[in-house]
Amino acid sequence: MEVVNSTCTLCLRSTLNLENLAQSSFVAKPKRTRRPRKNNKFKTVVWKNNGVTYLLYANGKCVMLGCRSLHDMYEASQWIKEMLSMESKELFTVHNVVGTFKIDRDINLRELSETLRAIRKDYGYFEPELTPALVYHPRCFSKASCLIFRTGRVIMTGVTSFKTLNQMYTEISELIK
Repeated sequence: MEVVNSTCTLCLRSTLNLENLAQSSFVAKPKRTRRPRKNNKFKTVVWKNNGVTYLLYANGKCVMLGCRSLHDMYEASQWIKEMLSMESKELFTVHNVVGTFKIDRDINLRELSETLRAIRKDYGYFEPELTPALVYHPRCFSKASCLIFRTGRVIMTGVTSFKTLNQMYTEISELIK
């Protein structure tokens, strides 16, 4: 199993002057800025560094996208604090972790759907007219979902910890065998 993305936030406990941040000479120049149409103030400054995208908001909130491990999240939060010269002791909060894996065979989704329905009525759904994947909701975490494709590719999302992602991987790999 491979973790491909995660989303986390960091509250910097102070307001940010986005106008100055967008025009400053930081190592990571803003890639894109969003301006509301009614006035000329920035709403968000977007930076990229080492594969992580940072969304900075004026209220001091920072959203970090693209981290692949807890270590990456820690490093990303330390980098942004250093770039903004902040001494915040705040830790990041994980909101979503996305993982994927592939088995080396094709999966009969209709057959798997019938098997899952016999085990558990609320397993998810398989509607080939709507999506090419079977959508499965594992027991380990009610908000999580999993897309199982005919090719053997499985995408897991909606969990807030790496431990839950591993539990989800174990449950799904046992079902598919």
